[in-house]
Amino acid sequence: MKLASSTIVHKTELGMVRLGLEGPDDVRRTFQVIRDTLESRGELDAMDGVLIQPMLEGSVEVMVGVDP
Repeated sequence: MKLASSTIVHKTELGMVRLGLEGPDDVRRTFQVIRDTLESRGELDAMDGVLIQPMLEGSVEVMVGVDP
């Protein structure tokens, strides 16, 4: 699960990326933790939602940025 936000760029550093979720209860709990964390930081308005994707083995992660 990964926070969807156009204003929070470095999601991993803030704990907004969670891996290894197993089942609906785990997904619900994790969503609530992310939401509560943002709320406690006063950044709940930055939350557009979350992305949920299956884990893939043997893949490569690529991060691309643009400097205005």
